[in-house]
Amino acid sequence: MYKHPYLDPWCVFTVELRAVLSGWAAEHTARFVFNDGEQEGMTAYQYILGQVPDKIPERAIYRIMSLETTRTSLGLCDNLLSAIEETGAISDGRIRIHPNPQWGKPKWEAWYRKELDEAPQEM
Repeated sequence: MYKHPYLDPWCVFTVELRAVLSGWAAEHTARFVFNDGEQEGMTAYQYILGQVPDKIPERAIYRIMSLETTRTSLGLCDNLLSAIEETGAISDGRIRIHPNPQWGKPKWEAWYRKELDEAPQEM
């Protein structure tokens, strides 16, 4: 299920996510365009939405591609990267993760305490 960006403690820079999505979309589109310029099959964005329809709002893709926001939640970024099978974009440094600036210190402390409480205890 889609999670609002302010609910996610981590985020990424939208411009970095857009660069990865744009590169993938160009490759995807090139596979389905014929000599007369007509595209057959799904567009890149139809493909993404078809992969995880309940996790990615269509409007979110438009916001990312038009750079309406400076940051995107890590959850949405992960869903998009999973849909296009580009999960390595975070580990190879093309997309950097950082704390959500919408979260203040009390919210971070509460989240961290909850994470510690839910972490498996070693014996």
